[in-house]
Amino acid sequence: MPLLTPEECIAHCNADPADASLLADLLAAAESAVAGHLNRAFFSAQADLIAAQDALPKAAGDAQDAYEAAMAAAADLVNPAARQMATALATERLKEAKIGFQRVLFGVVASPRVRAAVRLTLGNLYANREEVVVGASAARLPQGVPELLRADRREMMP
Repeated sequence: MPLLTPEECIAHCNADPADASLLADLLAAAESAVAGHLNRAFFSAQADLIAAQDALPKAAGDAQDAYEAAMAAAADLVNPAARQMATALATERLKEAKIGFQRVLFGVVASPRVRAAVRLTLGNLYANREEVVVGASAARLPQGVPELLRADRREMMP
């Protein structure tokens, strides 16, 4: 569930209501960027966090079952290149699933800092939709997203 409603996004970005669809996409990107920076998932409510964490054992079991099935199928391949690629693919899928599980395991309820970082990122993505800026100087503000999120950030993984 998104942290902001479409109306909040429109008001925050001082956007035309016709841009609601674009803002929804940008909000998803902003939330993803903040979660990636934190290296943890965040949720709008404690109940959502608990539900996601409660789903972890089944999801982990399903991921392991899928990995084992893919490895068994890979072992049956005659072509060594195909077998190697199928094995690598199964391994990568399990690794990505485990990273996602860790992010939920160490998930948090969105704090005011996290909400501010999402708003800041959303506003930046909306205001700077173009690839080139003409006639303006740019400088990174010291009160940006990294500064807001430093206290909540987990160690970064490869």
